[in-house]
Amino acid sequence: MGWKPIALSVVWSLVIAGYIGVFAFKATGPDTEAMIVAATGLAIGTEAGFWLTAGILGIGLLESRKRVFGMISRPFKRQ
Repeated sequence: MGWKPIALSVVWSLVIAGYIGVFAFKATGPDTEAMIVAATGLAIGTEAGFWLTAGILGIGLLESRKRVFGMISRPFKRQ
């Protein structure tokens, strides 16, 4: 296993951890301003994940999005 799959696993694990953290934070009943800050931070982190994926794989940002969403939606596609 090369370094690219490991790096991508780390990047997307951090993004997923961010989503879990924001959902857990929302369960505590924060005020609107705090939730906006948390959601904005999560959006920036997710975008950074796409940019890092594109950089690691040496592809364009649009192709990076296609690959990530393709991996996510693969279990739901009909064969």
